[in-house]
Amino acid sequence: MDKNLHFSKIGEQNLLIKYNADENWKMDKYDCHDMFEINYCLSDNAEFFVNDIIYPVTKGTVFVFNNSDIHRSISLDESPYKRYVLHFNPEYITDLCTHDTNLLDCFINRKPQFNHSIHLTSEQMDRFIALINKAQFYNVNKVYGQEIYEKIILSEILLFITPLYSNNIQSYSSKNNKEFEKIQPVLQHIQLNINSNLSLDSLSKDFYINKYYLLSLFKKATGFTITEYIIKRRIIKACELLKKGLPVQQVGEMAGFNNNSHFIRTFKKVVGKSPKQYGKQFYS
Repeated sequence: MDKNLHFSKIGEQNLLIKYNADENWKMDKYDCHDMFEINYCLSDNAEFFVNDIIYPVTKGTVFVFNNSDIHRSISLDESPYKRYVLHFNPEYITDLCTHDTNLLDCFINRKPQFNHSIHLTSEQMDRFIALINKAQFYNVNKVYGQEIYEKIILSEILLFITPLYSNNIQSYSSKNNKEFEKIQPVLQHIQLNINSNLSLDSLSKDFYINKYYLLSLFKKATGFTITEYIIKRRIIKACELLKKGLPVQQVGEMAGFNNNSHFIRTFKKVVGKSPKQYGKQFYS
């Protein structure tokens, strides 16, 4: 497994809810997982790195992450960083979606400059906490109809937050992090051109930055080397394509891997299983 990117697993559960409180919190690894995530922050003075944006975190902030979002949270002081984290299987809820009401809109139907965060009012916070507490009760207590209650309450949570994300676009930049601000265009370029030539020399030429300075700046701002970040992005793209049932070799090419053997070897190292094994989970 790669040391800088963690592909989370939550076992066979369709829904998992946790309350966490940590002092001096810092995610050592960037997280990415097949499950969708709702992260509800109960503390101030933290920040979230998501793809190519740094978001400020305050009490009442909600984040949503799909299976393509690389993310990491860091506390900016020694006070406890408190949050609820909900992971759920998107297939678990699709049968409740309709043509006019897609409960997964804020995860899969995103407009340009999508803002991963929303901030709740005091009234909304009270309502959201009540829903989470109710969901958490059925998530841990074996009662009659547990799985039905879980699904109903998860749908209520999604019905609550989805309209809040409508037309929710980024309205600020990462000016609190000068290094990150400088490499943000590079991150965006990598995401948009993942199947193209993304060599260090080509990036240095495209952005008129000395390649050795670019290497140092990128590592300092993100914690990744450029090569690591490109590989992670390519693996995430490959996962998306494998879920659609495309052949392994075609997936490798579309994700930017020029050599099929290298693609299979790299995918297994990062994800923990071969591309074929991964794809069979969805088309067995």
